[in-house]
Amino acid sequence: MRTEEELLQEINRDLPAGIDWKRGAESYVRELVERGGPSFRHWHLTKPFLGEPLAGEPLHGDPARPAVDPCVTHHELHALLNVVRAAGPLPGARILDVGCGPGWTSHYLGRMGYTVLGFDISEQMLEIARERVAAEPFPPRTKRLDVRFVRHDIEAAPLGAAAGAAYDLALVDSVLHHFLDPVAALRHVGESLRPGALVAVVESLRAEGAPHDPHNLEIMRRYHTLERPYTAGQMADILRLSGFVHHVELRGVNGLFTAAELARPLTPGSTEAILAAREKGPLARWKGDGLVYGGFHDAERDERGPFRWALPQSSLVLDGRDLELTFLSLAADLGQERHDIFVSVDGRLASTLRLTAGERVAVFRPGPLPEGSLLSFHSSFSFCPALVGMSSDERVLAFQLRVAAAVRLP
Repeated sequence: MRTEEELLQEINRDLPAGIDWKRGAESYVRELVERGGPSFRHWHLTKPFLGEPLAGEPLHGDPARPAVDPCVTHHELHALLNVVRAAGPLPGARILDVGCGPGWTSHYLGRMGYTVLGFDISEQMLEIARERVAAEPFPPRTKRLDVRFVRHDIEAAPLGAAAGAAYDLALVDSVLHHFLDPVAALRHVGESLRPGALVAVVESLRAEGAPHDPHNLEIMRRYHTLERPYTAGQMADILRLSGFVHHVELRGVNGLFTAAELARPLTPGSTEAILAAREKGPLARWKGDGLVYGGFHDAERDERGPFRWALPQSSLVLDGRDLELTFLSLAADLGQERHDIFVSVDGRLASTLRLTAGERVAVFRPGPLPEGSLLSFHSSFSFCPALVGMSSDERVLAFQLRVAAAVRLP
């Protein structure tokens, strides 16, 4: 098992010598625009939408090779949407956008309704980020996007007071390879996260023993910006040494397929992501540790015991126990005569629960099912307490769910 010193020596051993990497990160946009013209600044402003090919010579010295993959829009959008869906931040969650660059991920997270703090070492990048967010004509609500940006060197120190309250998720999208000391960077990020928060890393990994891409070496020499992907083993050590000792590696599959294609194993796409945490609990969905709730708010308790509020679409991964699920609806209190909850088991409809003013509670017993079986719930009704004058709670709520061991009569 590598020590931190050994890891840093290994990942930085073959880098071009005599380069001030932090200064390069700060001046990257200016030098790229000087070499390639205003179209390169516009690309950063409109990212991930390319619009037209960019000549590759200013970036990596090869005029025959496009500067940016023509399919970049699909790759970038799929990667962001997939990793956010996998991490599962609840509506209104607080998200750190680490090394946000020109701010397109912060912008889109803000449009999805999240509170976002994007930070980067390059003030030139942040100028672009602020420009694009300020120009947003149609924020998701009547108020402005809840997105702000600060200049910060996360390798040198934690965010501290600049972060404000703790965050639910840190997004590290295609940026970890830019750090000379990724361990320090992630360790400092962790100081701004709440207990149970996740770190979502999107990176293309290098095969064990593979040499550095010569085009990446050319970019590093030209612009003094780090472009050296990590291997899976190096990535695991970076996470472990920075305090995120639990992680799961994920691969994306996107597209439309024929029935014949779906009958065969699908080949994962190029998107590679890692979800990491300091505790095992947040990764239980993939680790198989106990029940795993998807699309539910945090557990609460009343005189009848613990329960959770569900979103309109939610799920429960079973742990092999025989369970009894109790559903409670408030639809009748809000003028709805009927509230249907459709329950599916592993993708097949198993039951439709009909809740009314006279029957506000329904019980569903899935029976003994194998560990890992998936229950999915689709609710015909949901509400926001703040919008109906019930309370100041701005969450979207569908129904209450209580889970208990099934009682079998002799």
